[in-house]
Amino acid sequence: MQALEGPRRMDALIAILDSYDEDLLGAVDAEGHLVISVAERMRDVAGQLERGEIAPANLDEVWEWWSTLVMAFVEAYEIEDVQKLAAVAPMGSENAQFPTLADMRYLQALQLWLDAYIGERRSGSTAQDVEAAFVEVDIADVQAERFAGA
Repeated sequence: MQALEGPRRMDALIAILDSYDEDLLGAVDAEGHLVISVAERMRDVAGQLERGEIAPANLDEVWEWWSTLVMAFVEAYEIEDVQKLAAVAPMGSENAQFPTLADMRYLQALQLWLDAYIGERRSGSTAQDVEAAFVEVDIADVQAERFAGA
């Protein structure tokens, strides 16, 4: 389990967001970090998805850039746990029933990492270990569920 230390590649978050839309650069502060209020909103939307208050098909109506911001956050901070889950979570694809176990674990892990990020940014810390807050996820369980339904 790695500590959450900020973008691991120089200007990674800015480069990723700028490649989608220049307006997304407002989600990044002067230091190249995701703005806390944006991270809070990302976490809130993930929670609404997890609770079934929002369907993946309606994400664009709620916040059209949520998926792009999540992808950029996870990629820029190289959060392997969430990357692995994202790879197996169908998140409401046409061939999948939402939510699957993979979707739920993905959304839970994302929320935990966003909570850790928000806590670190508020405290001013740059390398706080978030292992105690993160529940390890057994990727094999998630993959087994995904392929059992195929």
